[in-house]
Amino acid sequence: MIKYPARVEKDEPGYYAQFIDIPGAFTQGMTMEELMEMAEDALNETIAYMMSDNIEIPEPSDVQGEDIIYVKLLPEVALPLSIKKARKELKASQGKIAQRIKVPYQSYQRWERAEKFNPTLKTLERIAKALNKKIVIEFQ
Repeated sequence: MIKYPARVEKDEPGYYAQFIDIPGAFTQGMTMEELMEMAEDALNETIAYMMSDNIEIPEPSDVQGEDIIYVKLLPEVALPLSIKKARKELKASQGKIAQRIKVPYQSYQRWERAEKFNPTLKTLERIAKALNKKIVIEFQ
C-alpha cells in the first residue's frame, strides 16, 4: 500500500493538511475525520492528474511527528503508479512492454496514466510477467 505524508495544522474552525512530497496537494476539513476523507481525495486526484500529464511522481517521504498523517493511494491510482515504477526499474520503454504483452502501445500508455484502467486478473498477470514481477493480492 502506497501512503504519502501530510503535515496537519489546526486552522480555525477546522484542520488544514499539506502533502510534503506532492506540490500543490493540500486540503482542509472541519474535523479530523473529514480532513482524512478530503486528503485522500486531494492526494489521489493530484497524483492521477500528474500521471495523465506525465509528471514525475516522487517517492513518499518517511516523516514522523505528531503533526503528520499518512494518506493512502486508492488502488486505481496506486496500481498504474506501481506498474510505471516497475517498468522504469527495468529501464524499458512503454513500447517495449506493450510488445511483450502484445497490446497496442496506446493501451499500455493509458495503463500507466490511470486512464480507465480496470484490468482483469489475467491482464495483470501478463503485465507482471512482462515486468519480471509477481502479483500479490491481499484483503485488509
